[in-house]
Amino acid sequence: SIFSSVYADFDRKIESLTDFVDIDIAPVEVLPILAKWLGIEVDGDFLGEEKMRKLLKNAYYLSRLKGTRKAVVEIAKLILDEEPLIIEQSKIGQIGKENKKVYEELYSSNPFSFTVLVHQKSNEKLYAQLKFLIDQFKPARSETKIVFLGDAGNLDTYCYLGINAKLSDFTTAKLDEGMVLGQNITLE
Repeated sequence: SIFSSVYADFDRKIESLTDFVDIDIAPVEVLPILAKWLGIEVDGDFLGEEKMRKLLKNAYYLSRLKGTRKAVVEIAKLILDEEPLIIEQSKIGQIGKENKKVYEELYSSNPFSFTVLVHQKSNEKLYAQLKFLIDQFKPARSETKIVFLGDAGNLDTYCYLGINAKLSDFTTAKLDEGMVLGQNITLE
């Protein structure tokens, strides 16, 4: 009877081992280990359980795309739940001398750099997640710049018609009500 109960315990443990490698039902503590097995570094719990499981389910596909523009797009779609706009420095083309300084400030002067434009408000945690993962899947020697566009932009910044440009709505402000000048506020 003792040997039978020990055998039954071992048998149950062996049967439940598959639960540890099934991404859908694996315990949260095991997910970083599975990610490491698949070649993805995920230090700490900065991704969250849902995004981590989504990343692991797509790990094989992403590893095949590693080093390509498509990999960067897919990583951004996983993290942001939207497709980003990617501007590659090498694809910008010839720029006149009068515009060269503006383009270099916006997109860098490094021919191996690319800018990921995200149509969301600035969020440091989201920036860290995206930067950390893109750095693992981007082409070698390339530099990544991530820009959160927000709702509207100013000229000579990341302002694109049809994406984040809009006519400003002016709000009337009263003194001593916590209003800040310079953010589409007018004094009457």
